[in-house]
Amino acid sequence: MTLREFLVGELIDIIEWLDDSGDTMAWRFSRPRNEIKNGAELIVRPAQLAIFIDQGRLADVFRPGRHTLTTANLPLLSSIRGWKYGFASPFKADVLFVSTKQFTNQKWGTSSPVILTDPTLGPVRLRAYGTYAVRVVDPASFVRELVGTNSTFIVEQIADQLRDLVVAKVSAVLATGQISVLELAAKYAEVGARVLDQVAPQFQQYGLGL
Repeated sequence: MTLREFLVGELIDIIEWLDDSGDTMAWRFSRPRNEIKNGAELIVRPAQLAIFIDQGRLADVFRPGRHTLTTANLPLLSSIRGWKYGFASPFKADVLFVSTKQFTNQKWGTSSPVILTDPTLGPVRLRAYGTYAVRVVDPASFVRELVGTNSTFIVEQIADQLRDLVVAKVSAVLATGQISVLELAAKYAEVGARVLDQVAPQFQQYGLGL
């Protein structure tokens, strides 16, 4: 290997994320020995965002497309680094790719029956189960609250907590909704809407949409 080949190998020319897992919500492009050079190409695919992170601070966010990295399109990172007239030498920074697609078919179910008083039948015991879909809607909150310094973050890492939030609100709506068991099958949409209204704000604190 020539000196030139070695130096080229140490500089990152293309930054991208090819995800074939289906369940990865975030992936960190971080190469400790490699540096990003001026003019490097950042490729952000559909249903992705790319966030530059410098020493734990969130800087620039890139939407889908092909971006040539210069001071002009790295304004926040330029400010953090003190690049007044452009960066001439390579730099190191983490690039966190966040998936914005819907993660569907997330299952939930009550672990024990919900007891409610039916206006006709009196006390009854109900079980409930179903699915929901979740996606990242606020990447900054998502990174701060969930991803942190993880190199990857998959939906399974938050699935139990989200499932518990949904089940708690379903149980509360069933117990206080004053809907007869005999009419329940015809009012699934109404019950679902009530649960959505109550649990969506809790998802939002993690930067997630339900």
